[in-house]
Amino acid sequence: MESLYAQIFEQDDPRFWVFTIGIIVLSGAGVIGYWKNRAVYSPILKSAYLQLLLLGVFPLFIIMWIGMLDVPYADIFLVVSLYWMGITLILLRRHTIIFFQEIPKDCSHPVLQKQWIVMDKLKGHSIFYLIGVVYFFSMGTFSLYLLLTK
Repeated sequence: MESLYAQIFEQDDPRFWVFTIGIIVLSGAGVIGYWKNRAVYSPILKSAYLQLLLLGVFPLFIIMWIGMLDVPYADIFLVVSLYWMGITLILLRRHTIIFFQEIPKDCSHPVLQKQWIVMDKLKGHSIFYLIGVVYFFSMGTFSLYLLLTK
């Protein structure tokens, strides 16, 4: 673990630090968004949102962040991040479906009306979910194959 800490603090590449700050900002935005809207969400929608964040987005960010370091197994982190991106897309689709089941279209809350518009756009692209999931899982499998055969 000391090696990981040493590699983090010895980074001279500004892209690494920009990516690190971006991950912190995006993670904070997800947590703040949940915190502010938890009162208007139903328990099922809260659960789906937390699953999207805790099982999909946050682990993906961490895997990608560690993969940016010059660790000996960075190529394995690439394979895992490709698979995890597919899992995150599946969780995003699940969250979208649950959102439409739980929130009526004629809701009076302004935040939910804005989220309804975004979710409606996401719902209209169901073929892109399928293409994205197939792409990330196939690229993960292809990268794993190349990794194992080199």
